[in-house]
Amino acid sequence: MVKKNSTKTKVQPYEIGELDHYLFGQGNHYEIYKKMGAHEVTKNGKRGVYFGMGSSCSKRFCNRRV
Repeated sequence: MVKKNSTKTKVQPYEIGELDHYLFGQGNHYEIYKKMGAHEVTKNGKRGVYFGMGSSCSKRFCNRRV
């Protein structure tokens, strides 16, 4: 069996992933509140904030790491 190299990174519980995009677009994402807003995170020993948001005026979500 041949393994394919995957370029996808693991989505953290607070991050907005492909399934979230799909469900939100369908109007069926009943737990989107868990993804939106600010989330304190620690990555590589550094503390920061992950902020997920959506806009009714845009076609895509905007995920920013500050």
